[in-house]
Amino acid sequence: MAKTTIPSYSPRWLSGIFRFLDALPVPFWLLALIYLIAMAALRHWIAWERGLVPQGQVNAWLAINPLFSLSLIIAWLYLDRRAVQALQRFFADTGKKKSEIDQAVREFLSLSPGLASLLFIIGGIVGYFGFLTDAKVEPQAAQVLPAVFIFGYSLALGFIALLVYRLLRQIKLMRQLLANVDADIFTPQRVYALSSYGAAFALTVFIAEAIPGLPVSNFFVAPETIIGLFALGILLLIIFFVPLVDINKRMRSHKDHLLAGIGSDLSEIQQRTHLALQKKKYADVDKMRGSLSTLREQRELVQKTSTWPWQPDTLRNLLTPLLIPVLVYVVQRFLGGFLGLQ
Repeated sequence: MAKTTIPSYSPRWLSGIFRFLDALPVPFWLLALIYLIAMAALRHWIAWERGLVPQGQVNAWLAINPLFSLSLIIAWLYLDRRAVQALQRFFADTGKKKSEIDQAVREFLSLSPGLASLLFIIGGIVGYFGFLTDAKVEPQAAQVLPAVFIFGYSLALGFIALLVYRLLRQIKLMRQLLANVDADIFTPQRVYALSSYGAAFALTVFIAEAIPGLPVSNFFVAPETIIGLFALGILLLIIFFVPLVDINKRMRSHKDHLLAGIGSDLSEIQQRTHLALQKKKYADVDKMRGSLSTLREQRELVQKTSTWPWQPDTLRNLLTPLLIPVLVYVVQRFLGGFLGLQ
């Protein structure tokens, strides 16, 4: 399978970083895994040597903390590729040249250089204060490679700020793109292309935020953790629906228009049938019987055709991960005592 080519986008420094990571001979997720294992081992060795953690004991927070920033970088790389694929599908068979599609992709991925840099810096500063807060709860943060912890916190919050900025901009662009799409319920492929990207964005961000917290949050035994994740999930669902509201209304309107037209044709054929029966023109009745059958089949087909601007499995795939913290919470809360985990 050919590798997806991602055009350079703005700001250049951000695009350059991700083009470098994407061009590595080894997948970045594999490098991230190796880094995570190495850092976990190094941190535990330092903590054991300094007596901060009992010898041989594994501290989940020391082990998993670097994953918070790495998961966001992996998410960004993945979403870059998904955006390219989505827009290629969106513009397929429209007669657009490759250069025009690349320009549309570049615009879709780009951020205002000045604002993006400012937000990244602000996110980094917020991340530093987040480190200071967590250091009070987890003293190891200030005692075991604090510079690495500070860098990880700042990097994570910086990328979160950029993800939020990109999300808001892409919602606006998706609405503009969909405004120029014919709301035909029989040819929704272009709409599906963008809705699948919206689902991928929501799903990827949720996983990047939730999965690294599994060991740290004591398997979500705290109700506030569940509430926080569900608040994030609901926010992401809203974000998924927002760009699709207008096209959904237009698709429903198109469906109503088709049904109204079929209804008018049925009414006309039925009137002509009754008139032929009254005049005892049975040959004409037989001819119109086929028309009635065809119109009824068309009406049934249109009635069964969905106006939701996404494929049937898209919403299911989006909702399923939201159940992960609930299932883990139930296991920990109700089965933990029975299995001796608490």
